[in-house]
Amino acid sequence: MKNRYKNMRISYFKKLFIYSLFIITIIIVIGNIFNMFLFDKFYIARKKTLIMKVVEDVNRISKLQIEKNEKREILEDYKDKVKEFDGIEFKLISNKRYYSQKYGKRGHGKNRRITHERIKFENQEFILTNIGKSNIKMLSYTLKTENEMFITAWTSISVMQGHKEELLIFNLLSSIVGILITVIIAHSFSKKLTRDMERLSITAKSISKLEFPKNIKIERGDEIGDLSIELEKMSNKLYEGIENLKSFVSNASHELKTPISVINSYSQTLLLENSISKEKEKKYYETIFKESINMEELVQNLLTISKIDSSSYVLTKENIEIKSLISDSLEKYENLELKKDLTIEINLEKENFYGNLSLMKIVVDNIIENSMKYAKETGILEIYQLDKKIYFSNEISKSIDVKIDKIWDSFYRGEEQLEKEVSGHGLGLAIVKKILELHDIGYGIDIKEEKFIFWIKINQ
Repeated sequence: MKNRYKNMRISYFKKLFIYSLFIITIIIVIGNIFNMFLFDKFYIARKKTLIMKVVEDVNRISKLQIEKNEKREILEDYKDKVKEFDGIEFKLISNKRYYSQKYGKRGHGKNRRITHERIKFENQEFILTNIGKSNIKMLSYTLKTENEMFITAWTSISVMQGHKEELLIFNLLSSIVGILITVIIAHSFSKKLTRDMERLSITAKSISKLEFPKNIKIERGDEIGDLSIELEKMSNKLYEGIENLKSFVSNASHELKTPISVINSYSQTLLLENSISKEKEKKYYETIFKESINMEELVQNLLTISKIDSSSYVLTKENIEIKSLISDSLEKYENLELKKDLTIEINLEKENFYGNLSLMKIVVDNIIENSMKYAKETGILEIYQLDKKIYFSNEISKSIDVKIDKIWDSFYRGEEQLEKEVSGHGLGLAIVKKILELHDIGYGIDIKEEKFIFWIKINQ
């Protein structure tokens, strides 16, 4: 059933082509139907309006206070004009009976029967006269003037039938030509549109298979062009995300592998060896404890990154006093400070951050811990405020070859760490970066004059 449906499926190109052709055909058919059934009424209504205008113009001219010859000349000129352009004739008569005799109300000849039909239009009375078997039709209108004169205007509407047939033939030919032109244009337009859609469809299928093609963007000034741009952005972000995830998992596995191996090895030794001295036994336990602490710290960092990256994570903010936050962190790492005999100089104003307290604690803890780890023995750690920025500056033992753009990456470690002089997993600054970007807080690192300087912009 599924294969049968697949075989019956109509392509988007065919659908668009058929739909365009159907719309144009419907429009042409409706136009022809309107012409066929409503053209008579429209034509007669138009003639009625023109006849009334002619009568009003003649009435206005007849009232002009000018010489009779001049007035007659004006009326003759106007008569020629409306007869030529509108097919309307008129006459001023002194007796309405003249009009009856003129058009033969009583008929002329045996085979010449005349009928009259009264028609109302805009509260005015028109007469539709049908003359005998010849089917000649005349539409007339008579106005009685203030000086007891009658202005009668008339026009033949028999010509309408001939024009109607010619119009229908012309419309039919126009429709055929219009449909042919529509077929050509619709085919070309549909092909171009569906070609770009097919390209986007192939690209989307490639992305679903975790293949990320380049140059997805289609140069078009419409929604399809916009869709191609967004699809390219999505593809690039997915590629970067997957590559980062692969690297992250690889590095995390590597970092966990070492402490697990150490704990496993030392645990086996403690279980299987019976002749271990108390001193060695204590050393093994200390090593196991140290590695378990490292593992706990690594797992905690991984959980923090996972929580921050989660789309369901809701950031709650409050005012946080900077001095108090830094003081609490310094107390936490007092042992590290005493071990290196560091001098800490603090010069801060009473300022507040606006952010999440628990996340900002992680930021400050990581910065201070890194500053103390990298500070040289008996060095100085300066924490000061300048131009709405908080600076953490520590003296380092030597110039370190550190790539500033890489220092924020997960599991990146500097020269001293790689030489095992400083412990750590290289996740601290990656977490700091994520938290600060989540808060939209500016940050940066500078290494100059044998000083490692980290700064955070104060947001309020």
